[in-house]
Amino acid sequence: MPAPDLSTEDVTWIGERKEMVKYNRGYDKIRIVKKFLLGRNAKTVTGLFIVLLALLALSPVSNAGTITVGHTTGADYWNIQDAIHASGANDTIQVWYGEYDEHIVINKPLILESRDGRSRTFIDGPGTGIVVAITSDNVTFNGFTVQNGEIGIEQTGNGGIITDNAIRTLEGVAGRNSSSIYTEIGGYSCGIYLNSGTNNRISRNIISSVTGGTGGNNTFSGGWASGHGGTGGYGYGLHLKSGKANIITGNTISSIAGGTGGCATGWYRPVILPDEPRGYGGTGGTGYGICIDSSENNIIFDNTVSGVYKGTGGYGNIESGSAGVGYGIAAISAANKNEIYHNNFKNSDTQDGFDSGGNNAWDGGSKIGGNYWSDYTGHGTDGDGIGNTPYVLAGTTAAKDYLPFMHENGWDTQNIFDTGSGTYPSIGGIHNGTITPSQDLIINNLYTYPCAGTGGHSEYVAFSNESGIIATGHWNGYNEDWHDITISPSFVMLAGLAYNYSIRTSSYPQIIHASEFDAKGGKGKITCTEFIDANGNTYNDWIPAIRLE
Repeated sequence: MPAPDLSTEDVTWIGERKEMVKYNRGYDKIRIVKKFLLGRNAKTVTGLFIVLLALLALSPVSNAGTITVGHTTGADYWNIQDAIHASGANDTIQVWYGEYDEHIVINKPLILESRDGRSRTFIDGPGTGIVVAITSDNVTFNGFTVQNGEIGIEQTGNGGIITDNAIRTLEGVAGRNSSSIYTEIGGYSCGIYLNSGTNNRISRNIISSVTGGTGGNNTFSGGWASGHGGTGGYGYGLHLKSGKANIITGNTISSIAGGTGGCATGWYRPVILPDEPRGYGGTGGTGYGICIDSSENNIIFDNTVSGVYKGTGGYGNIESGSAGVGYGIAAISAANKNEIYHNNFKNSDTQDGFDSGGNNAWDGGSKIGGNYWSDYTGHGTDGDGIGNTPYVLAGTTAAKDYLPFMHENGWDTQNIFDTGSGTYPSIGGIHNGTITPSQDLIINNLYTYPCAGTGGHSEYVAFSNESGIIATGHWNGYNEDWHDITISPSFVMLAGLAYNYSIRTSSYPQIIHASEFDAKGGKGKITCTEFIDANGNTYNDWIPAIRLE
């Protein structure tokens, strides 16, 4: 639609631009009918016109499809929140380059994406509150830099996708100062706060420079007690709270810190006796790269967490406060049945890993391996790149990574093609597509990722090229390795060549809902050309979550 003439009567129209785009086709029909009826009986014209308006109101109106936001007259809206208000369910909102100084709330299922990427599209807090709040199910948020707030992105919905964003420069509010004995703690800060969500995918985000708020300062000066500075606030890179069946993958998290403790500088000044100090500095806050809190059945893989710092204790004229703690990843408060593997955890102030309960899997088993921990002190002597002894997490000796890698990204040296985990919805069926490896791979085995608590598996697989079938494999039932199918004969997939696959699955295998997907470690690409589910429905964006080795 051309930009309107900025006359007085057009000012209200500009604010309703999206509605005019949406209903423009209907108004054109009205003008045509009015022209046709010119010269006829006035009552007849009026009656027919009213009936026509009623029919148009009841009829479905075509949606604009994509709404644009930009700081230019060529876009539908100037502000992101205005576009959200005007959008319908499942619309796409495309945001053009620029800085948008606003807090936004996404309260309906839609796609919010940047046209020009996160390096050119910024959502700025500025300095307070939740910058992006996602309260609806089935929201995709993609390609922004989110900055300058207390929480970068808070997700309370289900089935969402948060991908390819940069979240940075966040700080909790400072605790209020006090002249009483105790002082307010600093506020918490978080890059991505996944609050009570289910079946969300958080991938390929860069989270940095997140700091808890400073504890409040204390100036208590009574003669009968001492004053205490406030404790520093929590700093989280990614906080998973009360969530289930979420996938956290491919994220880079760095420079996360607890807040500084507050100072305590009060003095008691009796008339005769010497002045007496009355201040104990506040304890420093806690930093978490990734915190799994009261959550279960989540999968966390292929992330890198580095530089997680404890908050510094505050000054006290009697005694300064102690420092906080800093953990690369921590599972706390009844975090159960979570799978954590193929992550790099390094350079954490206290320890790279913490688990208060020991009810989580810190490796993916002998075929996958565990994680890289920079503070692992064991040795690997058998040449497989995995330590001879487990990595023991802080919190409880029951929490162990039994297969820690000796080197960062040690799993990338393995001869495997691995999509990593998928998610729901899932159903058995026949998957057809292509696999194009980026390096030569010897194929002996197919592993299928099952949905949690199910018997998801593959029953049959065939690989082929233009010459015909190369190799096949058949399931052997619920035996010890029922996730696996042996490929016969073993063969070599050559780098850069496309190989056709046909996989028949049963029960509930994990699914990657995309038409094409990059394997972990840059090992190649897998596509879906057709999936026919057990009910006969056909899709072109259901890739089975598998590992070939």
